[in-house]
Amino acid sequence: MPTTHTLPTTVTAARHILANAYDTMRAHARRIEGAARRTLDRVGTAAESYVGDKIKRKVKPPIVAALVAAGVAVVVAILALARK
Repeated sequence: MPTTHTLPTTVTAARHILANAYDTMRAHARRIEGAARRTLDRVGTAAESYVGDKIKRKVKPPIVAALVAAGVAVVVAILALARK
């Protein structure tokens, strides 16, 4: 239900009402800003974790294969030096 507000009778009262409304709006904006910042932080953390897991899954096997191939190459090189 809409409420009826009486108009202030003096300029000072009007300024006081406007100052209170301004302070209330600033408080709400700060609260909304904080909630938005926390939400964005959570989304960023989740995205970073997701991407990190994807990178680990896609990058880890080629790295392991490269390390195994390098190990085999070192063994072959040592065997070749030992035969000379």
